[in-house]
Amino acid sequence: MSHLPRQALEECFARGLLLRGVPDSRTSEYARCLQPDSYDLRIGVVAASGSLVVDRDSMSEYMLPPGEMAVIVTVEEADIPAEYAAEVSPPNYLLNDGLLVLAASHVDPGYRGPLTARVVNFLDKPYRLSRALHILTIRFYRLDESTDHPYRGNVSYQDKVNKAIRESRDTLNRLFPSKDELVLKKDLRSAAIGQALSWLSILVPVIAILVPFSIPVFWRLGQEWSSTRPELMELVPWLTVIVFGPLFLVGYVWIWVWIIRTVLKRR
Repeated sequence: MSHLPRQALEECFARGLLLRGVPDSRTSEYARCLQPDSYDLRIGVVAASGSLVVDRDSMSEYMLPPGEMAVIVTVEEADIPAEYAAEVSPPNYLLNDGLLVLAASHVDPGYRGPLTARVVNFLDKPYRLSRALHILTIRFYRLDESTDHPYRGNVSYQDKVNKAIRESRDTLNRLFPSKDELVLKKDLRSAAIGQALSWLSILVPVIAILVPFSIPVFWRLGQEWSSTRPELMELVPWLTVIVFGPLFLVGYVWIWVWIIRTVLKRR
């Protein structure tokens, strides 16, 4: 098995082998795509969130948001004879730019059609996916002998595009939350404490309002008891402690338990 260099690729392209949709050999775009021992495949179609956002006719670019994924289909279509095979990988500059490109690494002999890949934006800002952007690098190999069982599951370009749209709709598109969506533990704790203090700010004034109104009522009740049943007056302090002490204690404990539980829930 031998790896095809640049001059062998040019010869194959001139004969209409290996790839269809290659730019004219006299153009600068052809020179940029053709590498010393490989060829850079370009974006033809981009699908995101179940819709076509870049196509070959009208929409020329799409800003991929941070942490999101899209599916691309290449402009070029492979047309690999039975005596050849290919390997695919993303260009190094895309990895350096923060774009992760996931694609099948091997192309079988006999395959005919465009290649697809998934791209994920690892940057904290949108990444421009434009039509004809160099997205994949393909290297071709000549086999020692032709395979007797070439690939037979070929589909049309439009079928590939439709599949890319379905994949972009049916898979998880948003992989990472944005900075604005991240909530720190200290922020949650502060919010819980603020909520607890808000309830206390309501309860304390209510208690402060009710207590002055209850004092005259109990004062008149005490005067009546002192004149009619003086023996009960000796029990008033004890009754006060027995009745109101547990109420205040339970209320105090309940407030702090509620505060602690609220804080723990927010952590």
